[in-house]
Formats: sequence, structure tokens, C-alpha cells
Amino acid sequence: MRALWLAAPLALLRHAAVFAAVAVAVALAASAASSTPFIRAGVKSAALRAQVKSISALGAGFELNTGGSLGTDVARRSAAAAFGRAHRLPEPPVVASMFPANTVEGNFDVVVMARTAASAHVTHVSGHGDDGVWISEALAKTTGLGTGDILPLTEDPRFTTLPGRTRLRISGVYAALDGDFENPYWSNWVQLIRARNPDAPLPPTFVLVPEQTLLRVARALKQTSVQNTFEFPIDPSNLTYVGAEQLSRTYAQIGNSITSSDGLNCGIGTRSPCRTGSSLSAALGVAEQQVTEVSTTISLLSACGLAIAALIAAAAGVFLVRRRVDEVQLLFARGEAPGSFALRTAVEALLPACIGLAAGFGVAVAALALFAPAGTLDHGTLVAGALDATAAAAVAVVLLALAALTSFPRLPHHAGLARKLLAIPWEVVPLAAVGVLLGLLFSGSALTHDAQGHGHPRLVVFLLPAVAAAGLAGLVARAARRLAARRGTSAPLSLFLVLRRVAAARGIIVAVAVSAATAFGVYAYAQTLSSSLTRTAAEKAFVGNGSDVQGLIDPTERIYKPFPFPATTAQVDSTNIVLRSGQGVVLIAGNPAELAKVLEWGNWPDDPRLQLPKLAHATAPAGVLPVIASRDFPNVSALDDQGVSIPIRVVARAPVPGSLGGWPAVLVDATRLHAVARFHHVKDPGDQAGAVIWARGDPHVIEPALTRSSLRPSYLTTLSFIHSDPSVVASARSYRYLRAIGIACVLLAVTSLLLYLQTRQRGQRLASALLRRMGVQASVDV
Repeated sequence: MRALWLAAPLALLRHAAVFAAVAVAVALAASAASSTPFIRAGVKSAALRAQVKSISALGAGFELNTGGSLGTDVARRSAAAAFGRAHRLPEPPVVASMFPANTVEGNFDVVVMARTAASAHVTHVSGHGDDGVWISEALAKTTGLGTGDILPLTEDPRFTTLPGRTRLRISGVYAALDGDFENPYWSNWVQLIRARNPDAPLPPTFVLVPEQTLLRVARALKQTSVQNTFEFPIDPSNLTYVGAEQLSRTYAQIGNSITSSDGLNCGIGTRSPCRTGSSLSAALGVAEQQVTEVSTTISLLSACGLAIAALIAAAAGVFLVRRRVDEVQLLFARGEAPGSFALRTAVEALLPACIGLAAGFGVAVAALALFAPAGTLDHGTLVAGALDATAAAAVAVVLLALAALTSFPRLPHHAGLARKLLAIPWEVVPLAAVGVLLGLLFSGSALTHDAQGHGHPRLVVFLLPAVAAAGLAGLVARAARRLAARRGTSAPLSLFLVLRRVAAARGIIVAVAVSAATAFGVYAYAQTLSSSLTRTAAEKAFVGNGSDVQGLIDPTERIYKPFPFPATTAQVDSTNIVLRSGQGVVLIAGNPAELAKVLEWGNWPDDPRLQLPKLAHATAPAGVLPVIASRDFPNVSALDDQGVSIPIRVVARAPVPGSLGGWPAVLVDATRLHAVARFHHVKDPGDQAGAVIWARGDPHVIEPALTRSSLRPSYLTTLSFIHSDPSVVASARSYRYLRAIGIACVLLAVTSLLLYLQTRQRGQRLASALLRRMGVQASVDV
């Protein structure tokens, strides 16, 4: 026995099939276990980068606002550059100096600004060159000035009796910034570009000048101080969640450590103390929330993969015993204890388990490096994944040893109990579990809720198909064995031998068949979930975006000059329309004929475009509004619009493009809506109502054309907006991962079947050789 223990670490090298089975089982367990921290890290990094891209590198960076005397402006600019280098901020700052002024003609408020490469980051309407004086399109229209004209500026006459004056030659006119909110260069200046509410006037526009021109103009206008803004952009190329957390803490520490000695006119006692800030912490919060929304799905899929890997590890333990049945029988005859055999089996499995652990962990790391953003593999993520993979490998080895323990022969006094247990069909257990899982599913206990109240399936939802496949496969295998035993006697000789071998296989062939069926069930279920997610995301994209491109516009805007692609506008009102119960309703109003040309829809039922003719030709009494209602719209006969009850007539039900998730919606003819509103004496459009423009075609062609148009749409989105959502991307990645686990399990089950057949053939050859030595004729050797 001592020799067996000494040889145990390398014993499985003599059994390549068993060695491979153990290594693959542990590799699957390690890969499934390490998926949770790896996928979470990947989702965090992807979500964070999406947020940083949304708010721009400048918005997520470090912003410092200060001010001081005109004479020290150049010194403050130099101090800001030195400050960034001293604190190792990722990029050099974008520097802005500014002060207020007025136009002589018309007395319009403006802000004279010298900002790093400002004129290169605006849309040029006319003019050329980046070093001259640039005015906004709005200022050009109100003053009647243009490229080449002279812009006279003065101090605000409200604060001085003898204001200074100066004259600037205009080098160019740029498009108004309030229609260019997507420009990342101005992400930190939205509050100085956009009005606080629709009724408020626009803030003063910027007169963009070089730094030397700003100093000259400030002296001419008798300005004694200027305001400074220093923006240190973030470098998103290798940004990870952990790195962003550290950078956010660094920003806070830097903001608290600024003193007057930094040359920035900051610190206690200064007239213009510094203000610092960064949107990076907000981006981190949004990324964490998006990870929370999908973390339940990730954990459940990982647990499902671990369950499959555990079953395979147990099957590998049974296969280990069956593959070495002669050796096991000899050990039993010599009095080997089952516990000693199981412990030595665990020692024998250590080498292939270590190889499987390295392989499974390596595959998980490679997958993360391939699919996740660069830089996701930080030290903490690797350590967490390695610990989970090691724990899973240890559990797999323990399960393998327990399976070997249960497969080891027992003494006769245990035979009665064993026969009683074996007399109970094992399929009863998984089928009973299916009943329990179905009960939980229909009772609502199969769902859990996260901190945001969103429902997520529990593990029972994912275990249901695997357990059902195992139980049904067991019944099929049992029925097939009995059928083969009864009908095989009349079959041809070759078929008879095959059926005889299948009928005599008993437990091992059933285990292989059940493992294969379970693996196929997991793969099919993952494929179904993935297809359902893709379909749901696509449908939500069509409903939410309406067409290929959607943009927000003012409800008073109209398309006066046709575009080279189908386009239409629609009113969207989600603030003035409610049901009698108080439930809000989204009202979409447009031209049915134009909507039919512009709206997009996939290959799904309930195409809203098919219902538009009913809306266009609907008849109703004066004051009654025909509507196409969403599927969740209640059976009511009136809507409350701005406190007035408006009778409606539902002519059809279909998904309503432009609606909000969870809100009932109606689609109406804009002309009929205007007539009904006039009949009931309500405003159309109502206060705070919005509007969208929908366009159909290539987004790369549509977006520039809409941006240059007089509509000035903001927040342009495409159908990819939903598909690129981090939660959708994370869920799709999770389902792909589970599908890969299912494929691996299928391959392992098929390989196990082939190994089993090879083992049976080897046993048959040994039996045939023994019969020949005993003098049995070859004709009997079947």
C-alpha cells in the first residue's frame, strides 16, 4: 500500500483518458468560478468608458476655477501647467481666461474668452483661420455683423460713466454652441451655453480671441481682473474602474491641498478662492449602478456553470473507478478501505487538477483580455479570479474523490441497503426537483430584486432546464436499455451485439447520456436566452428610437427645406397627459403618411406602420381624438390634457415609437390633435412638451445633415444606442459565456462516451484473449 501512496501523484499518467477527463472537469470549474469577478470587472470598465465617452475626457477630468488681476493672468496660466506636472495629472490643461463685455451697437452682453484652441473646436459658418476674433452665429444675426466687419466692444454701461471701448476685426462666425451639446470640447460649459429653462433667455455668447488679444482688449476696457478655468482632461485609453477610483480620490486630495503657494491665487485669504471639481465620481456611480443591474445575472450564470462543472467532476470520479475496475477489485480484495481509496484518488487527481486549473484560469484571462477593454486586468481582479478558480478546483477534486468513494465496492452486509436504494429510480429525484422549481417559478419566488427594484431571476430559473434534461434523459436511457434487451434477439448479428452491449452498460452509459443531455440543455437554454435578449434589445431600440436616427428639437420647429432622406417631426408630450387615475401617458403626434415612410420596424408582429392608415382615415365626432394605443394602455374613453378631459377613440393597438418604458402611450394625427385642442380650448403644444425628428437612412449621412440644419437637433441617437448599453452588452457576454460552457460540456460528454466505448472494447478483447487461452474456439468469441 505504501508503494501506491508514493506513486499516487503520477499514477494517472498511465491512464491518459482519465487524466484528460479530470483536467477538463477542473478547467471548466475554474473557468466558471473566475467568470464572476472577471465579467464584473469587464462590465465596470466598459460602463465607465461609456460614461467617460459620454461626458468627454474634459468633463471627467480635473477642473480648477480661479481668477485674479489682469497683470497676473500669464503667471496663473504658467502656474497651472506647473501644477499639473507637479501632481502628475495625465494631460496638459486646456486653459481659459475671460471677462464680460458689451457690444456698442445694441448693448448685447458677451463674454470675451481666450481658450486653448477654442476656434478650432467650433463649427465654422464663415471665415477662416484660427487666430482671429470669432463671434457666434446668434451674435452675428442680432448685430448684423459678419466676417471682415468690425465688432465694437465696451464696458457694461451700468457700472461706469466713462466706459472704455475697443474695436475688433471679425475673422469668422461659428455656429451657436447651444445646438452643439455633443461637442466634448464644451462639456464643462453647458451651464454657460444653455438657458436654465425654456422661457429664460440664452446666456451671453462667447467672443473667441487669442490670449494676447484678450489682454489688449481687457486693458482697453479697463478690466482689472479676469476669470480663469483650467481643465485637465483624463486619459481614457487605459482607464479601468479601479484606476478611476484611485484617480477620483487623487482629484479630491489635490483639491484640498491647493494653497496660495501654488501661484493660482488660491487658499485662505485670497479674493478669488479656487473651486475644483470633476464628473469622474458621477461616472463611477453610474458604472457601479449598471454593474449592479447585471451582477445577479452574472452570478447566476456562473453558478449554473459551476453546477455543470461539478456534475462533470463527479462523473469523472465514477469514470476513474470504472476505467481501472481491475485494479479497484484487487484493492478491494486486499482490504483497501473506501476512505483510504478516496483520499488516494484525490492525491492522484492533484496533477491533472493543477493543469486544469491553470488551463481554465488561462482561458478566462484570455477571454477577458480579448473581449474586455484594455487595462481591465488589474492586480485586484487577477487575485480575485485566481482565488475563486482555486476554490472551485479544490471543490471539483473533493467531488471527484466522493464519487470515487461511492463507486468503490462494498462489503456484503451493505448489499441489502444498496439494493433497496438502487430499486428506487434515481430519475425521481430530478423530476421531483423540477416540480419544486416549477412551483417556485409560478409562485413568483423565482425572482429577486436589486437595490433599484429591478427583478432578476434566481438560480432556480437556470437550474430548471438542466435538472429537467437530466431527469428526462435518465428515463429515455432506461427505456432504451429495456427496449434493446427485449427486441435485440431477432436483430441481425452485428446489431444484436451492439444492442447487447448497450443493454449491459447500466450506470456508466446512463451517466454519459445524462451528462450529454444536460449539457445540450444548458447550451440550448443559453442560446434561447441570448436570442431573446437580442430580440428584446432590438425591439426596444426600434420602439425607443423610432427610426435610424432620432434627435430632440423644439416643438415649434418645422422642416421647411426637404432633406435628401425621409424625415419627419413628431410632438412628444409626457408632462401634460394623464389618465383619470393619475398615471402619466406619453402622447406622440405626427403625420401618419410621413411616419409610414420614416418609422423602422423589425421582423416582429404588431408592426405599428400597418395601423397608420386606420389613424389617418379614422372617423370620430368633433372633439373626439382617434388614437393608436400601446398594448399596456387601459380601456378608457378619455385622457386628461392640461386639466381638460379629452374623449378618445382607440382605433388600433400596437407598439408606439418614441414611448417611454413602463408608460402607456398613444399615437395621434398631429392635425387632428390641433383641431381637438382648439375644440376643447387647450394649448397645442402644451407647456413643456417636446418634439423629435426621425430620419431614415445611413446615420453617417443623416447626422451631419441634421446638425447643419436650422432644426438644430440635440442628443442625436441611433438604433445602436440600446445595443451598446453596458447592461445589454454585459448580459449578452454572460449568455455567450454560458453557451461556451454548454458547448464544452457537450464535447466532454461526447468524449466520455467515446472513452467508455474504448474501455468496453478493451475489456472485450481481454475477455476474448482469456477465452482463447482456455481453449474456447474463435467462433464463440463474441
